[in-house]
Amino acid sequence: DAAFKRPGRVKQIRMENLAYDEFKQMILHFLPGQETVGHKLPTVELWTQPIDELAQLVMEDFLTLQELRTSDVDRRGLGLSPAMLEDCCINAESLEDLFGLLRPELCSQWKKAE
Repeated sequence: DAAFKRPGRVKQIRMENLAYDEFKQMILHFLPGQETVGHKLPTVELWTQPIDELAQLVMEDFLTLQELRTSDVDRRGLGLSPAMLEDCCINAESLEDLFGLLRPELCSQWKKAE
């Protein structure tokens, strides 16, 4: 929006990382269906209780990392941003692929937080 570019219009925009609800909504949006044995199933139907529990654990880790940030401009990039999740979703073809992409990101962030 051009109004945002004009000096003095916006003093500060706080860009928060994702919470669980947004995390799940983005996944279901970017991965609407998955190929299974010759046909495509809606991801929402594959989102079982164990997947939900795994997703919540992943988000708990990212939220814990986010809390370790020293300020709003912490350069370590701790937490899960919408852009990072979008990138992972675009590069994944399934929930398994997605969680496989998020795992190394979590490991990398834990090393940065130490």
